[in-house]
Amino acid sequence: MVTEAESRAGGGCLLCHSDSPMRVELKRDEGAKNVPVIRPAKQERGTIMGITLQVGEIYDPDLLYETEGSVFNFGLDSHLLRIFRKEVSDAEAADVSSGKAQFGLFTAEQVIFFLSKFGSQPWQASAYCVWTVPSILQELQDVELPNRSTLHIHLVELSTGVLRAVRTLTLAPKFSQKLLREVYTQSFQQMTFTDYARGLDMAFVNNDAASMARKASVKCYGK
Repeated sequence: MVTEAESRAGGGCLLCHSDSPMRVELKRDEGAKNVPVIRPAKQERGTIMGITLQVGEIYDPDLLYETEGSVFNFGLDSHLLRIFRKEVSDAEAADVSSGKAQFGLFTAEQVIFFLSKFGSQPWQASAYCVWTVPSILQELQDVELPNRSTLHIHLVELSTGVLRAVRTLTLAPKFSQKLLREVYTQSFQQMTFTDYARGLDMAFVNNDAASMARKASVKCYGK
């Protein structure tokens, strides 16, 4: 079972690169302009690392998450954003699967925050530290700047363990390249687990997800 301290500090599950859960407290307020975009067709199926995921089915029988939050996993080929909610309304599932998707990057206390907002839902912040994923550190040395990077999104209902929405989109070139640069820079700022947990707490002393979005170094809409 995942403890509160472990869930705040970093990680993932069998579908992603990290080894333990990462939780960020979400605030129910917003900080972005209303920009109309075309709503894409709703997705019902996705594939990650050769595993086919079906909306309406159990996401992961071994999932131990108990607290709400979002987890971002950086990858050299594609990224994964997992959103966990105790209960998921049909409106929230629709927002995640086909609503306007906005993203931002914010860095504080050497911790990278991947910011996301879907439709009418509030901004959410997912903390990321490359030092929790040792395998990525070595691979970063030879990576080239991407054009558009791919992001996979999963919305999971904790009360049932069911996958409520899945979506795959791409991030703008400027955003994709900024993300890689931030992760690359972080790879030279060695952090222990304690450093990371302390930085995470300090970053939220003066910020919530909405204020991070207002201060973001780069933003984009997913396509």
